[in-house]
Amino acid sequence: MRKRSSFRPAIIFASEESSWQSCKSIVRNLLAAYERLPEMAGGRRFQFNDDMGAVRETALRIFEFAPDRLVFVDHWPHPHLLIRALAALYGRRALPPIYFHVYGDFTLYAREWLSIEPILKKTKVRFICASRRQRALVRSFCARSPEAAFRVCHFPVDRAQFGSKPAARTEWRARHGIRSDETVVSYSGRMSLQKNVWELTQEVYEAWSQGNRNLRLVLAGGFDNLGAPFFGIELSPGAYYHYWRTRLNRLPAEFRSRVHFLGHCSLSELDGVYNATDVFASLSLHHDEDFGMAPAEALASGSVAVLSSWGGYASFKLSPASCQLVPVKIGEGVLVYSSAAFQTGLDRLSRAPQDDLARAARSSRFLDVFSIEAASAILSSVHIEKLGFNFKGFSWIMRKQGRQEPIRFSEGMRKGTFYAEIYKHYAQETRR
Repeated sequence: MRKRSSFRPAIIFASEESSWQSCKSIVRNLLAAYERLPEMAGGRRFQFNDDMGAVRETALRIFEFAPDRLVFVDHWPHPHLLIRALAALYGRRALPPIYFHVYGDFTLYAREWLSIEPILKKTKVRFICASRRQRALVRSFCARSPEAAFRVCHFPVDRAQFGSKPAARTEWRARHGIRSDETVVSYSGRMSLQKNVWELTQEVYEAWSQGNRNLRLVLAGGFDNLGAPFFGIELSPGAYYHYWRTRLNRLPAEFRSRVHFLGHCSLSELDGVYNATDVFASLSLHHDEDFGMAPAEALASGSVAVLSSWGGYASFKLSPASCQLVPVKIGEGVLVYSSAAFQTGLDRLSRAPQDDLARAARSSRFLDVFSIEAASAILSSVHIEKLGFNFKGFSWIMRKQGRQEPIRFSEGMRKGTFYAEIYKHYAQETRR
């Protein structure tokens, strides 16, 4: 029998949890995925922050540990400070191979990536992306790098936290006065301009007004003021909530009574929401939509989903019976989703069976692909596969992005622009 490989990785992540709820779950679940790998048993965890004293101390501890690879599993702080500190310790020697788990904010740190390009070109680098579309985007930022430098491993879902739970479904719907014959359409996450929460509300209203009177809309998450800074759209505090609420108040009172705004929810509260959900829906067109933990957690709970075909969302269409994708295109100054496709998808999936057996089967199929255990299997193959080449450097796209401070796409969202050159990868059709 072939002897199993044994590695000595330095698993590196932030000493303080991210302010983004989804990133907290992602880091925790990635660490759990690595813990399951017997070949990683010789590894050690290292935490750091962006304080220069702490960076140097962490770099020294990693250097003394003498790892055979560096594995960055967090999205912040950006690793450039730690990599420079390590390079100083290694001197003329190349750093060990580096594995970066890439998050949606990859494009925001062009200057930081470019600052360590000379160091990275002296070692072997692999970018582990959360979805196929994100891999295409990240690869476009790198120069002449072979495909093997880019691998896909989903952000894992913890099956101990999210799964089909009939009792939770019954209890949550009863608590909110929702009958068994009513269809719950839910959205969770940031209530934000680029997440298209108002557009989603409007689409559900349209379906309700056209005859699907059993629909209820559940919104879980807090409103933010992010706006669209890439395009110079800044919002004052409370502006997007006011925008959404003002337009909602113009709709009929009968429909408004069927909209449940829950605000921020804990993971345990979201467990109830997802189990009560029949159709999870999101029309997000946010530029950081690398994966999508909210739809992943809902699908893991046995829901079906109607999602914008944007970024990592496209990964979730395991079958048309469980997920419908809404086409997106880069139009004249805006990103355009197909309202007709959303309505068709919602109509079809609102008829999906919601009995305990059907939900349990959907949950099981989804977790077979997107669980912590599934991520461990992928990561095992990623690390066993040897890297036979040094990093080739970054492309003109990264260099142009790095010259922007702050990042602005003054030409807007239209074909032929720099924005389209980058984000065409998030709108394109890709095969699983």
